[in-house]
Amino acid sequence: MESMKRRPPLFCSNIKKPSEIEVSILHKEFTMEEIKDAAFECGDDKAPGPDSFNFRFIKRYWHLFASDLFRIMQSFYDRGEIQCGCGSSFIALIPKTADPVKLNDYRPINLVGVISKLISKVLASRIKKVIYSVVSDTQSAFLSDRSILDGPLMVNE
Repeated sequence: MESMKRRPPLFCSNIKKPSEIEVSILHKEFTMEEIKDAAFECGDDKAPGPDSFNFRFIKRYWHLFASDLFRIMQSFYDRGEIQCGCGSSFIALIPKTADPVKLNDYRPINLVGVISKLISKVLASRIKKVIYSVVSDTQSAFLSDRSILDGPLMVNE
């Protein structure tokens, strides 16, 4: 529980905000089309989770999985949580050197399953549609058509 009853106000008059239409894009229910698009945009060998199913398998048998994936996504939309077992992942240690001896010679990676990857992909594709309305024109990094070097180059000029 917070010790402060009232938070101090934060006034930032120059912060860009998304329009109501853009907010509605982020809040709308998932459609079968955007779920399928997200699945088919993923690489075939991506997201081999604990169940060993990857996107190659999902794409090949889309006609069998489509309605189940849609129900899982709707459940996530309604409750805001991934169903038990669907969000499972595991950590794998990838050797950094040819002859790993100690723990520092490994890089841990988290292998998430198809469901987690699919949810992330659908949400990311929605954010891509509205990101430019909230990012400043002077922001130069982390945007697809802008380079992190734009800022220093402009200052140098």
